[in-house]
Amino acid sequence: YIDLPKNQLFRPKTDSILTLRIQRPFFNQRLLLKTELIASLNQHDGVLRPGFSYELSDNSKLNGGLDWAFGDLDGQFGQFKNASRLWLGLSYAF
Repeated sequence: YIDLPKNQLFRPKTDSILTLRIQRPFFNQRLLLKTELIASLNQHDGVLRPGFSYELSDNSKLNGGLDWAFGDLDGQFGQFKNASRLWLGLSYAF
């Protein structure tokens, strides 16, 4: 049983989403810094994703970043506000 008014159970018919990606390579393209923004203009929430990728060698790469959700807890992205995360990864190809 869900104890909410009926109009709060559905997403709006239309939604305006903004996406923006900015990236720049450094050190002969071994280091890549990037930031992504995904935002709902209607609900004033979104996700900001700064990150990096660094080629340690021809075979290995180190990646990391932050997925930070913001906005109201009842928004499309804001509902994940308490689940923001910091991540780090290492990949090796052979």
